[in-house]
Amino acid sequence: MYVYLQEQIGMDMVTTEFASAKAARAACGISQAQEKQIARELSPSVAWPTLALALILPLTFIAVAILGFTRTVPVWTCTPILALVSYAHYTLVHESIHGNVISRPRNLAWVNTVVGWVGSLGLGIGWPILLRTHLLHHSHTNTERDPDIFVKGTLAQLIVKWARGLISAFIPIFMARFIDPDGYARLDRVFSRADVIQASAVTFVTLVLFITAIFTGHTFDWLCLWFLPTRLGILILNIFFQWLPHYPFDRTERYHNTRISLWFGGTLVLLQQNLHLMHHLWPSVPFYNYARLYRALHPVLQAEGSRIEGLMLGKRADAIVR
Repeated sequence: MYVYLQEQIGMDMVTTEFASAKAARAACGISQAQEKQIARELSPSVAWPTLALALILPLTFIAVAILGFTRTVPVWTCTPILALVSYAHYTLVHESIHGNVISRPRNLAWVNTVVGWVGSLGLGIGWPILLRTHLLHHSHTNTERDPDIFVKGTLAQLIVKWARGLISAFIPIFMARFIDPDGYARLDRVFSRADVIQASAVTFVTLVLFITAIFTGHTFDWLCLWFLPTRLGILILNIFFQWLPHYPFDRTERYHNTRISLWFGGTLVLLQQNLHLMHHLWPSVPFYNYARLYRALHPVLQAEGSRIEGLMLGKRADAIVR
């Protein structure tokens, strides 16, 4: 009888919470159909700012690298700048994966792939790897099948994982078949043979650059102008694009699997990825419209109980209502 009563109380609580959430959603004044329409209006056929970035970012990377290589500026000062530029390249990847660069007309869809490759190379990674893993991330957010779940844990643990992974920049993905057969078997279920070849080719470029740098006496240049910037760019990506928005990785519901992180400069520095929940809600909306979508759907987020916080996490996280 006690167990039955406990179960009944639990069911009643769930029913009450569901009814309360439904009532709050109705009271916010924006229906699901209206929410969809708002997102649609913020999803242009051609994302001109993204196309502009596809030119600006690689040109900036090349220009800064040349300044360092020619010693116009101290080479080590180029590293943090290039790291930020490398991180920004993922925005190109991200928009391309969702077909947001050019969504219409369909015969120009190939532009998304080209821009995706530009962004991927800016991170020193093959486009197919980022494409497949990110789509799986959306399908299985915060679950064990989420490729991004590897960042789960503390920030210190994440940095250690990143450091341990530095060696992977020198190992073509096809070599995993001999190094880690079980791991390769899992990869084989996700990536096609063409994906593996293309990703391995990008790794070979890194190796060729490294070997060339050694024999020409430019190892320090290679380190400061390519290797460290792309690896640090990936670390920034791991922290601010994967770890911070989803921490502590314990929710899978639509309005709760990602959070809004409001902090000074975050919207500009992260190219609006501090509003990452907006992307998970409506992936068709380009990054530069996240802030507009956030303002338009703010009543919905409050009604749904979405996490709108500052930069801090865990017990130090502060809920923000604005």
